[in-house]
Amino acid sequence: MSIQADIKELTEINSEIGRLSKEISKLRKHAKQKEQNIISYLKEKEQHGVKFGGNALILDTKAKNIAKPKKTKEESYMKVLEDFGIENPKSALEELMKAGKDEKQVTKLKIQKI
Repeated sequence: MSIQADIKELTEINSEIGRLSKEISKLRKHAKQKEQNIISYLKEKEQHGVKFGGNALILDTKAKNIAKPKKTKEESYMKVLEDFGIENPKSALEELMKAGKDEKQVTKLKIQKI
């Protein structure tokens, strides 16, 4: 196969991926809306679940971990380090953050419209 055919196929594949991503995004949004409608209905009727078409839809309430903003996260980390008696918790935190990252050289193909 020639390089020209590869380039053409790559652009077609990327176009298809973009189209499908938009479609998936619409479907996810639609599914989320339907879930909210069902949840509202069950809460309104004070039911914990419903059976339909061989499926059981049950309300499940659980705790969800959410990400803290970067500044709040750093403050929390520094407080923990201070509680453990670490001197200069700010520099210790910086070292921990550096230790948690790694760098890798990657070659990618960048496509630009001209």
